[in-house]
Amino acid sequence: MYSLRFISALLAIPASVLAGDYSKTCGQYSTDPNDNTVLANCGDGHGGYRDSRMDMNLCLGNSGGTLVAQNNGGYHDTCYACGPLFDGPTTTFSCICGDGKGGWPVTSIDLNSVLGNIDGYLWCFDHRGT
Repeated sequence: MYSLRFISALLAIPASVLAGDYSKTCGQYSTDPNDNTVLANCGDGHGGYRDSRMDMNLCLGNSGGTLVAQNNGGYHDTCYACGPLFDGPTTTFSCICGDGKGGWPVTSIDLNSVLGNIDGYLWCFDHRGT
C-alpha cells in the first residue's frame, strides 16, 4: 500500500518540476536578444524534432546581481548584454546585471538547471515555449 501511495504522489508532481537538462534532447541553441528568447531544436520523444522558443523573462530573475531560476523573474529589466556561452556539455547563459548597489557584475547560469524539454517544447516552471 505504501508503494501505491508513493507512486500516486510522484504522478501528482507537475511535469514542469521534472523538467531540466534540456541540452540532452535539444540542439542548435541560440538566443534572440531582441525579445529575450532562447531557441532550440528539440526532440519530441516520438522520433521527430521541433523548433521551440522560450521567453527567458518567464524563467530567470536577478537577485542582487546574480541570475537565478525564478518563475516570472523578469531578469531583463535589470540585466543587459545577455547571451549564451556554450561550454562543453552545459549551456551557460551570461548577462551583466545590476546588483542594486551601483555595481554591474557579469553573472551566468546553467540553463540545464532552468529549462527542460517536454514533447519537443522548451519548459520552465509552468511555462511552455512556443
